[in-house]
Amino acid sequence: MCSLLASSSLLYSFPSITSLPTYSYGIAFPFINLFSNCRVTGHRSSFYSTRQAMSEIAEMFQRISQRPNVTGIIVVDNEGTPIRSTIEDTTVQNQYAHLITSLAAKARHCVRDLDPTNDLCFLRIRSKKNEIMVAPDKDFILIVIQNIVE
Repeated sequence: MCSLLASSSLLYSFPSITSLPTYSYGIAFPFINLFSNCRVTGHRSSFYSTRQAMSEIAEMFQRISQRPNVTGIIVVDNEGTPIRSTIEDTTVQNQYAHLITSLAAKARHCVRDLDPTNDLCFLRIRSKKNEIMVAPDKDFILIVIQNIVE
């Protein structure tokens, strides 16, 4: 039996690092808006702030990957392009990135169709083998894959 859980709340802006609530197996999802400091945008950021942002991103990846049963972490942009990942196989990485990005977009549209003032803030997909947890933001999507604990 497979289950799909979509959670939503009013849209709120994330500061540079925000901890979303714990949803499953004690994993808290710090979602990152720091990548925007590393991309070419209209804002100029100093070398120090970019370096600090990259350090915080590395710490976040390390913290989540140390959790029991976590098999992969992927950060993608809104177009489904992986920006950073712990999955070495690029085929698998791209497959997760593109499929989960489109699923998150459809889930977000469903939530907004039901209530235009609402927005998707977390999506959890549980299958027989693993669980995929998705934390979408305005510019990026955090995907965490973990094995099911029996």
